[in-house]
Amino acid sequence: MRILQSFSRRECLTCASSLALLPASYNSVARGVAITPEKFGALGDGWTNDTIAFQKMAAAINAAGGGTIEFRSGAVYILGKQTLTKHPGPLMYTPAGLGAINACTTPVTIIGNGATLKFANGLRYGCFNADGTAAAANTAGTRSIPSHYFEGLLTIKNCSARVHVRDVNIDGNLPNFLIGGQDHAPGDSGWQIPGDGLMVFDNVGGEFYENIHVKDAPRDGIMAWRSTAAAGNRKIPATFRGCTADSCGRLAFSLTGGIGYSFFNVRGTNSGSGALGSPPLAGMDIESEQAPIRDVLISDSAFYGNNNTALVADSGDSAGIRLVRSTFVGDINWGAWLNKQFVAEECLFLGPTNVPYEDGDQSKAGKFFRCKFSDDPRLSPTGALATGNPIINGAGGSLGLNTLYDQCRIDAGHQSYGPAVNGSIFRDCTINVRSPHKITIVNGKFRGKNRITAPSASMENLPKFVIENGGELLFNRERHIHNLEHRIAALEQKEMSP
Repeated sequence: MRILQSFSRRECLTCASSLALLPASYNSVARGVAITPEKFGALGDGWTNDTIAFQKMAAAINAAGGGTIEFRSGAVYILGKQTLTKHPGPLMYTPAGLGAINACTTPVTIIGNGATLKFANGLRYGCFNADGTAAAANTAGTRSIPSHYFEGLLTIKNCSARVHVRDVNIDGNLPNFLIGGQDHAPGDSGWQIPGDGLMVFDNVGGEFYENIHVKDAPRDGIMAWRSTAAAGNRKIPATFRGCTADSCGRLAFSLTGGIGYSFFNVRGTNSGSGALGSPPLAGMDIESEQAPIRDVLISDSAFYGNNNTALVADSGDSAGIRLVRSTFVGDINWGAWLNKQFVAEECLFLGPTNVPYEDGDQSKAGKFFRCKFSDDPRLSPTGALATGNPIINGAGGSLGLNTLYDQCRIDAGHQSYGPAVNGSIFRDCTINVRSPHKITIVNGKFRGKNRITAPSASMENLPKFVIENGGELLFNRERHIHNLEHRIAALEQKEMSP
């Protein structure tokens, strides 16, 4: 009653009249009742284009400041329309908006019930001429994209309240796109233009995404970030659980900024294996662009079949990456490219691992605890692994300072050379290298009991190593070396022998 007394009678009547004019769909959102695309005209029959209905549904949710959306079980909602531009501009075929959830201040919930959001057949992607034929790469004014910039098939952005999405299938439908000329910035390659599955960014009220399954997105399957402008340096939990992204054009998962992202039981597979491929062709890319990246957890997950690398962490200000009980497979190239501060626990690395993060401060260098490295193709889900590189490659034996391998097992020789690192620390590790492949550990530090089985010639590739804290190194079951002085004495005696 006290609230009403602050308004005049005319103001109250005006407000009541305005509410009466709102569509029923908006009123149901305001009352907290779940809305459906069908209330806005969608059919979800896998044939009819439902773009306009999704635009109206998003507008209703945004106007209400939040709410619940429920998709019909078994429905397939077709989205995406393009219009030929009639005047000179950056775009040749301009997309319709797909209905982004934006700037909500109360919770947003999407109950997918296993329904599918799918790009329409025949959308153009890349550079096209006005007659619909493919144009040469990067031709000005010919860009054609299936969605607005910063928009995917499902987009949630700039929300200040909790976001929860579950049980949604997203089909990028790349095999049924029309592919034009490549479109990318100078120095890049491929199709670096919009065409994503799930895009979520600058949400600061906490996020939870469960059982989101993306396939055939032209660019990225799942893209997430929080910019410094939106979140500052706050840690805001964002969890992806049971999500998958398969056969996308560039990346399965892309994280480009923020603190507090967790990925549980996710799968990133077969990036770049379809109608087109754009670098970095990875299962997951952790690359700081919009903001520094900190406190990332990847647990009980797997990345394989990707056309370049399973996991990339190489660019920008990223640190605090934790990998737990996960599998990274280098079927075609690298299993993992770990050039940022990380800790890996009980993980399986198949195929070569590149640039394990080094640092002059041991506390900051990369760490592997109870991990297994193998180049045995029988362990790969695809039956294949990359060949010809060291199984752990510190730039051929020049990098790896203070990287720690604790209770790890390293098996090489099927298709890879042994580790090639410099200044790394091995504690209670077992290293097996099959002939004729060699091992190169320069300035290695051995702690605890370490076992190396390798071609005898590999001993010459272990220069200047140190055994610390009373540790033991057993080489080919024959040679025990307890300290650096013992090693030097053995070499001097060999040189003095006639």
